[in-house]
Amino acid sequence: MAARYEKIGIFIGCFFILAAVLMMADSPVAASETVTLKVYEGYNFQRKAVIKSDDPACDLSFYVNRGRSGALSFALGALGAKRIKEFGAKKPAAVDLAAQSVKAWKTYANAPSEGYYVIRAAQDESLYLIKVLSFKNQGKAASYWDLKFTWEKL
Repeated sequence: MAARYEKIGIFIGCFFILAAVLMMADSPVAASETVTLKVYEGYNFQRKAVIKSDDPACDLSFYVNRGRSGALSFALGALGAKRIKEFGAKKPAAVDLAAQSVKAWKTYANAPSEGYYVIRAAQDESLYLIKVLSFKNQGKAASYWDLKFTWEKL
């Protein structure tokens, strides 16, 4: 009798695990990948891997862009890519991207803020939608910075 209850318990447990997995698959968070980068790290979307920002396979890099204003020097966080464009808080529509000339986009975005960016991959013509979720520790030394984003292939 105890073995029968054990089998029923295992079945119910498996059912709840399967239900949880299926609910997560339908959520928008599960549709994209969440990544956290430290300064001088980059990301390769095809391999879904964090790599060094100076690696030729790096599609998106997070680095320090140093600037000067008179006698003062400063450090800005920057995102780098073969091509990158910031779209702000509003997610760009496919129609907006079709009308854009990707070749005219910059190769960097200084001081990334929360919002949407579209980048062109380093190795091919693929476009990826990036949503920057946070850029933490900006008031500290660059070694403490971290950038969290989600992404999806367009």
